[in-house]
Amino acid sequence: MNNDAFLYSNHDELQRIDADHIFTTFSNLLKWKNNENVLDVGSADGGITTKILMPNLPKDFKKLLGVDIAEKMVAFANNNSKNNPKVEFHVLDITSPKLPTEFRHHFDHVFSFYCLNWIPEETHAQAIENMYDMLNPGGQLFLTIIANTAVYDVYENMARMGKWSRISANVKDYVSIYHHLNNPQKKLENFLEKAGFVIELCKTEDRYYTYPSVSYYWNWVKSVNPYIQDLPPNDIDSYTEDFLNELRQHKKVDMENNGKGRVHVSYKILVACVWKPLPSKNSKKNDLR
Repeated sequence: MNNDAFLYSNHDELQRIDADHIFTTFSNLLKWKNNENVLDVGSADGGITTKILMPNLPKDFKKLLGVDIAEKMVAFANNNSKNNPKVEFHVLDITSPKLPTEFRHHFDHVFSFYCLNWIPEETHAQAIENMYDMLNPGGQLFLTIIANTAVYDVYENMARMGKWSRISANVKDYVSIYHHLNNPQKKLENFLEKAGFVIELCKTEDRYYTYPSVSYYWNWVKSVNPYIQDLPPNDIDSYTEDFLNELRQHKKVDMENNGKGRVHVSYKILVACVWKPLPSKNSKKNDLR
């Protein structure tokens, strides 16, 4: 992901609209307690955390913590929320096998919007297990994941082009592990059940979004593209041209007026709401992970 927090914060309308839609559609599944500790995994610039998630929390929530692996994103988010003592952002790699002790069994709800689509197969299970370990028994995990989008196909196509193959050698790390699956929810269910969760909801949704112009769409692409920030300045125009040409040919992208008007995109998301079970009466005190 591009670490330009300012660029991201000015072009994340799609992510915010999707998060708002998810809350509106599935908020009835969320069961709240008093004085909740709430975690947002993959909080990026903090926009969704503070503008979508926080207004949907109970008024008496105790603490809202956002975590992200990108230090620049975390610094940007903390700067924008410094006047709210109930909101903080920390640097955390959700795939690390070593969680901070203070995060274990600490949160009543864990949310994650468009984070797991960045996590490759090798560390996917660890990320979900960490979310399980951070929840209190009886707590809920609520996930939204990009399952399929044209941008992933473009990454793969450009990795096969000679001039971009070197910078795209790790392309599989930036394509959602659910992208090529006919039944992505089944794969996610397997991860969740293996971690110990009880599944209440796990489904795919078809989504559509219209960008006001190609230039705005390209700025959105740049805000999430992991390669552009490392390109030599002389290569950026050529990369941009090749990327947009690939998008124009994609069946899930429609550019009006031969690329001079609005841009319509379709994509698929995964939504899941799951529980960490309460210990059974026969469980020992220290059985919890």
